[in-house]
Amino acid sequence: MIAHNLPVGSPQYGEPLSYFYTDPVYNDALSIPFQSSTIWQTTLYPGDCYETCIALWVYVSRTKATTVYDELTVDAEQAMQTPPQGPTRYPDVSLYGRCVVDQGKDTPYMAVIKQYCV
Repeated sequence: MIAHNLPVGSPQYGEPLSYFYTDPVYNDALSIPFQSSTIWQTTLYPGDCYETCIALWVYVSRTKATTVYDELTVDAEQAMQTPPQGPTRYPDVSLYGRCVVDQGKDTPYMAVIKQYCV
């Protein structure tokens, strides 16, 4: 991302989906192992990662990534039916090849992600 002049603040690697999604409604998606992941802030200014972070998880196959994407999409709809207890981040996921991206829609980061997530 840095090579494309896009800010990458406080990158974290190897974080599971449960970094953001602790509600048991997400357990099916959480149970599928990923190969690699990174979470980064889209601004270089410290802030709440719930609002300024993009997350990327890479799976062994497009099939596994599609399953996670489908589960998160359905689970998010279910989770939104229950009033949250404190700050809550709901999945806003995109699927590209073997990658599931959260909160990246309509950002300049997606061009780079699409290029490498095959």
